[in-house]
Amino acid sequence: MVHNRDIVPHLPPEVDYHHSAFEVLLSLDCSTYKVCDKSGEDSSCSNSFFPNYDPNDHDFYFINISHVKC
Repeated sequence: MVHNRDIVPHLPPEVDYHHSAFEVLLSLDCSTYKVCDKSGEDSSCSNSFFPNYDPNDHDFYFINISHVKC
């Protein structure tokens, strides 16, 4: 699962690295999603935001994880 423009799933940069297949792209408010193709590098999913990724989107997956205390 990738939340909107989260940069973390795009690390490391694609230099002899391939992401796992079947990305699920969540909308900004997590109310809708898209199941991407099995390539792991679907250009119509989170790769479509390149280079405009947002590290703040990594803090929110259904709840704001920056407020969670372990």
